[in-house]
Amino acid sequence: MSAVRHGACPLDPVWRTWSTGQHFRIPEAVRQRLEAGRRVAVGGRLAVLDVAWRLADDDARVAGTPPPPPSFRPGSPQHRHADVVAGGVGLHVDELSATADAPGRSYLEYRVFAGGELVGRGGTFGCSLGVGGSDLPVRVALGKVVLVIGERGVLEVRERRDGAD
Repeated sequence: MSAVRHGACPLDPVWRTWSTGQHFRIPEAVRQRLEAGRRVAVGGRLAVLDVAWRLADDDARVAGTPPPPPSFRPGSPQHRHADVVAGGVGLHVDELSATADAPGRSYLEYRVFAGGELVGRGGTFGCSLGVGGSDLPVRVALGKVVLVIGERGVLEVRERRDGAD
């Protein structure tokens, strides 16, 4: 994987300081729009997208990256990108993850942008103290189709079943 300049990514650079649970913090107006997208009914699979992931230059595995918060494990946090087209719309997808200690905790987050605007998100988190959760799959309505990102990070295009265009 090659590194991609962070400047090409609409993600706020503050993501590197997220701890478990903070990745769910989104402005209320945006959150409501994303939640409406989650409720879109989906039908059959139309395609599985062939995704060419690239490391972002703010990924901890890239040489010269600023140090993460002290509780993060070596090689964490991680950030990779993909640019895809679904339903005729160009999308930028970020996959973010981190693992930290004291107590042990981790998260995996997907963010989807269209034209620089956040149009979808979802993720999972867990803690060694027994707390965890998930709001996957990500669903992004794109006219007559829906982009779906599930537990394994597979990007699928599915039929939209609620009659919207």
